[in-house]
Parts: sequence; C-alpha cells; structure tokens
Amino acid sequence: MGSCSAPIAVVLLTLPTIAGQAETGTTDRSFATCLAAPTAACLFAQARASAERIERARDRGNALAVIAGDQAAAGDLSGALATVRQITDALAQVRALQRIGTVQAERGDRAGARARFAAAFAAAAQIDGAGERALALAQLALAQAEWRDADTHGTAASALAAIERLPRPGDRTRALGPLAAGMARDGDIAGAVAAAERIEVASPRARALAEIALAQRGDIMAVRETFARALAIADTVAAIDARATLLAEIALRQAEADDLPGPHPTLARAIALARRIDEPSFRFGALAEIAAVQARVGDPEGALATAGMIVSASQTGSVPRRGAARAEAIDAAGFRAEALAGIGAA
Repeated sequence: MGSCSAPIAVVLLTLPTIAGQAETGTTDRSFATCLAAPTAACLFAQARASAERIERARDRGNALAVIAGDQAAAGDLSGALATVRQITDALAQVRALQRIGTVQAERGDRAGARARFAAAFAAAAQIDGAGERALALAQLALAQAEWRDADTHGTAASALAAIERLPRPGDRTRALGPLAAGMARDGDIAGAVAAAERIEVASPRARALAEIALAQRGDIMAVRETFARALAIADTVAAIDARATLLAEIALRQAEADDLPGPHPTLARAIALARRIDEPSFRFGALAEIAAVQARVGDPEGALATAGMIVSASQTGSVPRRGAARAEAIDAAGFRAEALAGIGAA
C-alpha cells in the first residue's frame, strides 16, 4: 500500500502500543519504522498487535472487528479476513464479517457480500446466549435489508423465529423494532407490520409502526392508515411525559412521510399533554423536544411559542414549593436554551 490512509480508529488503536513502549522503555523497531513513514499496512499491523494485548476476549474481538472493517474499507480484503481469523469471540466475529460484507455490498461486490454474510450467520449460530444469538441474527437481517439482498426475506424470517423464542420480553422488544424497520425499508410491509405487532411494549411498538409508515411514503392512504395505528397505540402509554414525547417523534415521521397536515394536529396534542405534566423538569424537557420537532417540520413560529412555555413557577407568578424555586428556574433556563438551540439547528 501507499502512503497512510488508514481510518482514525486504527490510529487510535495503536495508542496502547505506544503507551506500553513508553512505560517499559523498550523500543519497537517496526513501530518506529512505521511512525517514520506511516502506511496503512504498517498501521493496521500495529493496530492488530495492540488489540491482541486486550485480555478480555469480547473486548479484544470488538477491537479486531473494527480493524477488519477498516481494512476492508481501505481495500485490503485479504488482510481483513486474516484479522477475522484472529477473533475468538463469536459475536465479535459476526460483527467483523458484517462490517466486511457491508463494505463489499456498497462497492458492488454482491457475491462477496453474500459470502461474508453466510459466514456471519454461521458464526452467529455458535453464540451461546439465546439473547445475543437472536440479536445478532436481527442485526444481520437489517444489514442485508440496507442493500436489499434477494435473501433478506428469508433472513428476516429466520431472525424473527429466533427472536420469538427469547424468554425475556426486553430482549424481544430490542430486536423486533429494528427488524421491523429494516423489513419495511426492504419493501416487506406485511412482514414488518407483523413483526411490529409482536412488540409487547406500547412505545416501541408505536415507534416501529411510524418507521413502517415512513417506508410507505408515496402511498398516502397506506401511510395514514399506519400512522393512525401508531397514534392509537401511543394513546395507551400511561406516563404523560412519555406519551407527549412519543407523539412528537411520530409527528416528525409524519412530516418525513409527507403526511400533511398530519404533524401539526399530532404536535398540538403533544403540547397539550406536555402542559399537564406536574414535574417541572419533565414538563420542560417534553416541551423542549416538541419545540425542536416543530422547527424541523417547518413551523418556527410554533416552535418559539412552545419554547416560550418553558418558564419556572416564579416567572409565572405562582408560588413554587419551598426550596425548589432556584432549581426550577435553573431547569427552565437550561431546557429553554436547549429548545432554542434545537430550533436554531433545524
């Protein structure tokens, strides 16, 4: 390889090697040579040597997975695969192979990408923990969905079957949401909805449906039907602050899906809910999030009006709880600043 073009992650991974040499007072001539005339090849070699010093197998494997992905991005596929062979942790192997396969897919090497993903699925099958194994399958399905591989539907079905066997609802929830979104982006709307409806917690189920609605952009009737379902589920969320911010998230997806004027009544509902929140910091936080969304959907005047609602009790003439006035005023100032920054960034 020519002059140094290695990604910054690789350079950072070489730092423990440098530190170790400084601590022991030894001189690594190969590293000194690399430092004098750095190339991607020598930096990758030093990064691997540094990663091999990490004691815990998972951490060592994750570091090597980053290196392997960067090697593939730098055009050194054989070196990337050699790095994968150094990884002893199955989950880290999956991550490394997924990174390499994604790089190959992005560069048009679909046959190579499929080979990498086939190896990744084989590695995933070796993961001992059921939760980790299912999550790895879901992540692989999502990665394939990103480049619309012909095998994605079968992969997603396998991941869904594995996820449904998980004993803990939290593990199922964490895996199903991203899987449903990936299936929707790949055009499998029916499968995505089926996956989303299996999510047992209302908030992530509503978010997943909103992502599906976004993937239906262009079919306004389907978009509105899916958003109506997401909003109905959002209405079942008991905590007012969580419901208000969830409505703001859905409103943003409505705008992105061109479901007009959908976002504006949804945001109006969110504001009405947020103003009912008793705890000042929760109320201020919800209003700040809503104001930022209003700005992003093209309503700067409404956003500023919502930011103006972030005021402490002392500013409204109310009598705050004893000892809480200063803390509430500080919270209000902080969240108001956050809201204005969000509006400015929109």
